[in-house]
Amino acid sequence: MKITGVKGVFYSATGNTERVVTAIARGIADKSWVSMEIQDFTLPENRTAVHTYSPSDLVVFGMPVYAGRIPNKMLPAVQNNFKGEGALAIPVVTFGNRNFDNGLIELRNTLESSGFHTIAAAGFPACHVFSHKIAPGRPDEKDWKIISEFAEKAADKADRMERIPEPVAVRGDDPLGPYYTPLAQTGNLRSF
Repeated sequence: MKITGVKGVFYSATGNTERVVTAIARGIADKSWVSMEIQDFTLPENRTAVHTYSPSDLVVFGMPVYAGRIPNKMLPAVQNNFKGEGALAIPVVTFGNRNFDNGLIELRNTLESSGFHTIAAAGFPACHVFSHKIAPGRPDEKDWKIISEFAEKAADKADRMERIPEPVAVRGDDPLGPYYTPLAQTGNLRSF
């Protein structure tokens, strides 16, 4: 299959997911000699348009993981505002150095149900969103080397593909269970 453009799409409240997705998208675009475009839907005003992709697009789609899942407040934007229409996709999650749990499989399944064909997937540690003492400096130099190698392998895979593959295999529970819902100080359930 011939890709003609790479799109780096992300929600990134702290900038970690943005940096990782941009590096992967840039690496694939440079190796494949195609254009690259960034679509940041972090701010609410960037979540109003519907984005549609073509079968010649490769979308690197990144989300942070909160409590082992895609943030439930962002999931509707992912489900409703991004239409694959046969585009290839690479789900990428960042997590606060503990575990991405079901975040990656949730993103893969959401992209597949939105018309994307997932060909690779990855989870990368990043400085924790709630504390700079957890995973400080991540991604670090070793992580960036792995991220670069991942982008190169993903570009090679996309360039060699002759048919649409099965959804990429990722670790996680399928079907997913309910979201973790902590209690607020008032004793009421709260979501994030």
